[in-house]
Amino acid sequence: MCHLSIHTGIAEILGIRADVESHIFLLTMWGKREMKRHMKEAGEKWERLSRIWWDIDVTVASRAGLTLYSKEELWWRVNDKRRKATEQSESRCLMIDGYACDYSEQLTDGFVVFIPDTDEQTLDGLPVSGGISVDYWCKNPALIDPEKSRIALKTYMQAYRRPYGIGSDEALTEALKDRSQPRRLVMTENVNVTHEMLDEGLRDGIIFSWAS
Repeated sequence: MCHLSIHTGIAEILGIRADVESHIFLLTMWGKREMKRHMKEAGEKWERLSRIWWDIDVTVASRAGLTLYSKEELWWRVNDKRRKATEQSESRCLMIDGYACDYSEQLTDGFVVFIPDTDEQTLDGLPVSGGISVDYWCKNPALIDPEKSRIALKTYMQAYRRPYGIGSDEALTEALKDRSQPRRLVMTENVNVTHEMLDEGLRDGIIFSWAS
């Protein structure tokens, strides 16, 4: 990821630019404005250098035992890497307010997801929901009140990728009867959701968000 951070064009071809941007955010603590400026400057530099006709001597690479591929072979390999990268990304990333956020470390550390009641409870945690969702956070389970409802981060991510539209209170009541698999219930504004529903749903792998 660090190397691709200076080759964002290649990252885009591979279909993992969002992953690379998330990595840059994590390392630099930049905001969206800094990231936009960085990408603009990188694009301008690429355009400037691309106007030059380059003669590349690859004999050094050949003598070093590196394999050189034809354009067609490279295309197939790039597409294969894109497919694999997409599969890996989907298993560890969530789109939060338009950005792909990587939770690999938190998944490895066994983090769980909960709904904080106070700002203090979010300390040492990370948000896992966007602006139109319930305020879900993930955290090391050792730092959460044992009585508080929680769910494994892995299960939360499975639920997040299974959206199910809810347009009425009656539809919500019916949907909550099915606790067979993790799901994300996407509400319209007229649907009433109680704190008890959020709490009990979370324990059973059911999370809530609202349609934008």
